[in-house]
Amino acid sequence: MKRYRILPCLVVLSLATGCLSQIRDEFDDTRVAYFNHNLAWMAYRESSDCYQYIDCPKSFKLGFEAGFIAVANGGNGCPPVFPPSSKIFSLAWLDDGTPEDRRNAWYDGYSHGVLAANQTGAADINRIPARLPHRQVYDVMMPGAAPSEFAPLLPSPSPVLIDGTVPSVPPAGVDY
Repeated sequence: MKRYRILPCLVVLSLATGCLSQIRDEFDDTRVAYFNHNLAWMAYRESSDCYQYIDCPKSFKLGFEAGFIAVANGGNGCPPVFPPSSKIFSLAWLDDGTPEDRRNAWYDGYSHGVLAANQTGAADINRIPARLPHRQVYDVMMPGAAPSEFAPLLPSPSPVLIDGTVPSVPPAGVDY
């Protein structure tokens, strides 16, 4: 009888094992997105005095936050080809100006957000170093040692033709 109680539990546990890693990944992504959004909001708040006299301040703020978050998430800072029109045009009653003015303000804000993210160091917050740079590896192995003392001597590869043969060495007197 105990065997029949354990079997459904094992089946449920075996089905849920793959989902736990996905749930954990989603949780981590959400936490990082929330953290980056808060960083963008704080960066805009700290520098909002510089942007008082912009024609479309709400569109500029949205662009600033989008650029800051894009760089903090690991992007290179290139603006998208099309701005997110739903956010810009939903603010039509808050910003004075034409749709073109709001679009230009969003792109200006995006470039300012990218600049702010690079200046505050938010671009490097979520990067995980895969390995130490070459010189630092040798400093860890033996501080003060030159890398040439540890570097292995590898033979230089000989060229191989497409058919798999190695070309012969030309005679010494022939100049090409």
